[in-house]
Amino acid sequence: MGLLHPVGSLLSSSLNPSNVQRQTRNLKDALNERGIAVKSVTAALSRCDTPEERAELNEFALGSLTYRLDDSSDGTLLTEEEAYLLSDQYKRSVVEKMTVPQLVDIIFLRPTVFLSKSDLSSPLAMADVRTQPLSNMIYTSDHCIVTQKGVVLSRCSEALREPEIPIAELCLTKIGVKLIGRIENVSGFIMGCDFIAAGANLCFTGLGPRSSYSGSSFLMKNDLTGTRCVAVVKNVYDRNSGRLFLTEVFTLVGYKTCLVLDVILGEHNPHR
Repeated sequence: MGLLHPVGSLLSSSLNPSNVQRQTRNLKDALNERGIAVKSVTAALSRCDTPEERAELNEFALGSLTYRLDDSSDGTLLTEEEAYLLSDQYKRSVVEKMTVPQLVDIIFLRPTVFLSKSDLSSPLAMADVRTQPLSNMIYTSDHCIVTQKGVVLSRCSEALREPEIPIAELCLTKIGVKLIGRIENVSGFIMGCDFIAAGANLCFTGLGPRSSYSGSSFLMKNDLTGTRCVAVVKNVYDRNSGRLFLTEVFTLVGYKTCLVLDVILGEHNPHR
């Protein structure tokens, strides 16, 4: 759904879904061949081995599904039955009968169902359905910051992506990943792609369009990095949509070797 308007969905350009799926499968297969377990967000959410896990998934779906009376209907003149059909109680009864794949779809699509008063046999009629799809949920590296001490939940700067973080938290909990902290609402923004661990003594954090210094500062003040030094790399001049994050222009491949995007090199380079 996000491909209906890529820029409005925080994508730099259109994507071919088939190519993305194929490349993701290839990456998963390559990692599996090397003994690395790979879990998709859908698979993690879908795991409901116990009644408690099913109840937890129900609650997430309830929070992602909205019933609303449309503007053409007078909300002050609802009958008792009509009010019930718009209530959380009725919504819960619907969600509890859904299959797990249905619940996962609701969590990803975040639908709002608009209902109008009807003169037909049904008390209310569906007038419209609008979704707020979590199109960026595929970028799982954004949701958590993997430090020397453990995993910290990140905080996205865009309101569009805020619902992704609780879902990421649920998925990490389901696969047994212990969280050591989270970037609080008053502590700025920093995402996983703006953090690079470099051993016990050093880590790098990015400061650019999607991460703020206060986010890095929060990690340091709360000793969440587990390192003696933190190098803050500022993206002041470039701010290109294809080079938003530190990991998009710089990465470590060994103790004395790194890769840097060539177009940002040079002291007098306007993209530095």
